[in-house]
Amino acid sequence: EEARLGFAPTYKYDADTDIYDTSEKRRAPAWCDRVLYRGALGRTCEQVSYRRAELRSSDHKPVSATYTVRTKQIVPERKQAVLRDIIETLAKYENEARPECLLSQSQWALGAVYFGVEQRCTLTLRNNGPGAAKFRFVARPGADGPCADWLRVTPLRAFVAPNTECSIELRVLIDGKTATKLNMSESEAERQLDEILVLHLDHGVDFFVSVSGAYQASSFGCTLDYLARRPTPLRVATPVSNTDDSLLVPKELWLLVDRLRRDGLHDPTLFQQSGDAGQVSLIREWLDTSDDFVNVSADVSVHSIAEALVRFLGALAEPVVPTEHYFEALDCALSAERCRVLLQYVPPVHYRTFHYIMALLRARVNFRQTTGGDVAARQAAARLAALFGPVLVRNSKRTHPDTEAVRRASLFVAQFIKPDGVEATALALADEQLDE
Repeated sequence: EEARLGFAPTYKYDADTDIYDTSEKRRAPAWCDRVLYRGALGRTCEQVSYRRAELRSSDHKPVSATYTVRTKQIVPERKQAVLRDIIETLAKYENEARPECLLSQSQWALGAVYFGVEQRCTLTLRNNGPGAAKFRFVARPGADGPCADWLRVTPLRAFVAPNTECSIELRVLIDGKTATKLNMSESEAERQLDEILVLHLDHGVDFFVSVSGAYQASSFGCTLDYLARRPTPLRVATPVSNTDDSLLVPKELWLLVDRLRRDGLHDPTLFQQSGDAGQVSLIREWLDTSDDFVNVSADVSVHSIAEALVRFLGALAEPVVPTEHYFEALDCALSAERCRVLLQYVPPVHYRTFHYIMALLRARVNFRQTTGGDVAARQAAARLAALFGPVLVRNSKRTHPDTEAVRRASLFVAQFIKPDGVEATALALADEQLDE
């Protein structure tokens, strides 16, 4: 904008005179020199003067303007007071939105923890605040994850609506994947289970949950070599002997197989009927603690003994056919000769264990052949190969083998338990089992 002009045109003059242009062009006088402003005249800006200067130093007459302008001025004291009010208001809103949660317990004492026996505990997180609460379990400094590999937490993260609760399940299970290091530790302190869970509330406090227990060492989850060098039950304090004093096969394996040979081979449903879960747990406990397993287990079902045997073999830290030979074993499963050659390269205790188990299975197949004929023998061999193949020939680094790998593992075992006098290949045995 511009104020009203109140002076004569400022251009064009003859130099150093007050006479408008007298040159050949004779330009018309004009207001070529202006002062513009931007603002609300009379409110933020008020013009005091607007004039031209009568100078002769140019062909222009310079102009000037004077204004009174209203500007903002910061008063430090008042600014600080306003900032304090803003901060207090925001803090009030933040506090009102902060999660107000309570966790039902901060520790879980497990007591004695046994191989394969799961323990569970349920925590309750209640949100008493007006807003939704979001939580997640985070790793402690230096930890690889939010919890140890023997502990499972469900869920690891969730939202909790206002005035509601969320149940958090904790599960502790020592299995073949986690037992090896604990079982082969020589001190009680190394078998202690200690974990601290950190439950983090977004925009809130952290809750800490202590989980502790005492793991009871077990033969389930050890290596064959380690067990062969332990002449007494695992929980009986006995030094590990050297290789020269090792047993031919682990005593636990001998005790189970011996009982099956004495009392189970003639049972028509051996290895077809599940054992009692309670009895299987007792069998494992007796193997780990008792020097008189034969007598204390006398009244236990042979089906529970059979299931304990399969579980024992499946829990070995290193399979009977070691993992390093796994793929080669699958590859040679169609050839009995190649299977026998492969076994020449496994460690001695693995070699003896494999053939010790095969002797039991062959005895079972021969019994079925004697009592039921060739068809019964083939069916028994196929069934046993399907049961023991994936247990004896497995990859300890892979949890779920594919169907073809399971089939070939069964074929590998079938090569050693074919019925006497029956002209049937191991492949036919496994195919019959798959058809069943």
